[in-house]
Amino acid sequence: PFARVDAVASGSPADEAGLKEEDLIVTFGPIHQDNNDHLKAIADLVPYVAGEQIEICLLRHKIEDDDWETVNLKLTPRPWSGRGLLGC
Repeated sequence: PFARVDAVASGSPADEAGLKEEDLIVTFGPIHQDNNDHLKAIADLVPYVAGEQIEICLLRHKIEDDDWETVNLKLTPRPWSGRGLLGC
C-alpha cells in the first residue's frame, strides 16, 4: 500500500464508493506504490477522470480476527457539497 485513508466525509464520492478510515490503498486506477510520486499522481489524475469510475484496490483491517482483507471498489470523482472531487 502507498496511502492510508485518514478521513471520509459523509455523503462524499469516497463515502458512496465505500471507502473507510484506515483503509490502505494498494492501487488507485493505474496508480500504485511504484508510480504515485508522493500522492501527486492521484491529485493529477482525479480532475481528468471526473465523472468516470476508477477502480481502487485496498486493504481493510478486519477487527474480528485482526487480519486484513482485500477490497475492490469503484469510485467516481465528482463535484459534491464538500471540498475536492473525492471527499477523503
